Amino acid sequence: MAQQINLPSDINLNIKAQGQPGKDGKTPIRGVDYWTKADQDAIKQWLEDAIENHKW
Repeated sequence: MAQQINLPSDINLNIKAQGQPGKDGKTPIRGVDYWTKADQDAIKQWLEDAIENHKW
């Protein structure tokens, strides 16, 4: 059985984004419309800890 891993509370990869469609119906683009630099840095740090520091 796989080990349970607790991700930071602001990163949840198991929930689809929810909300009302935009007026133009445009689909958001990852890296352009969402995930700020701080979000990206937090994800990178989590991955580095998991892989390089064996915290997986």
